[in-house]
Amino acid sequence: MVHDVMYLRYLDYVLKHKWFVFLEYIRLGIPFQGIVHDMSKFRWSEFRDYAFNFYASEKAKSDDNWNLYGDYHVWELIPWGMMYQDKFKIAWMHHQRRNPHHWEYWVNWERKGYEFPVPIPKKYLKEMLADWRAMSITQGGNTAEWYLKNQSKMLIREESREWLEKQLGVRDEAVILRKKEAIVEIEKIRRRYVQEKIQRACSD
Repeated sequence: MVHDVMYLRYLDYVLKHKWFVFLEYIRLGIPFQGIVHDMSKFRWSEFRDYAFNFYASEKAKSDDNWNLYGDYHVWELIPWGMMYQDKFKIAWMHHQRRNPHHWEYWVNWERKGYEFPVPIPKKYLKEMLADWRAMSITQGGNTAEWYLKNQSKMLIREESREWLEKQLGVRDEAVILRKKEAIVEIEKIRRRYVQEKIQRACSD
């Protein structure tokens, strides 16, 4: 019964989100994409762990993690036993890889550890924008403010980023913010280099 309520609450959220996304898609002239948007969220591999992560009670989450100790010996817990947080991360990864309206879908991951973004087709940029706007409506908040707060975490190709920022009306502000963040990072690297150099000199 508890799980049924949890699943119903998450289903209600997904359906509301899809409705607001569909309205945004109509505004952007891509209604069909609005119909098929986020259909992977109804797959059990995503739906179950999304619902549990966002709508399970704290007691249910605690019990789920504690049950691992009954299913596995303590020394076997890692990596075979997965806590609910890990299950959600896997569900989130599945969602990103199945849906090209997420910027993570367009990041090329090299074997040597390098990563770089590739251009995002316009129709998926539109879908990404609609998704962000619908999320702001569903959860409450401002899309432009959310983007400015989170842009440094997004690995997006410059021409794709420029289109998104112009649509959000934050292009100039976003560029200035990135320059300030770059200056801060450069200063951190410089200080770390100086400290390492001093440490090596002291150890000689």
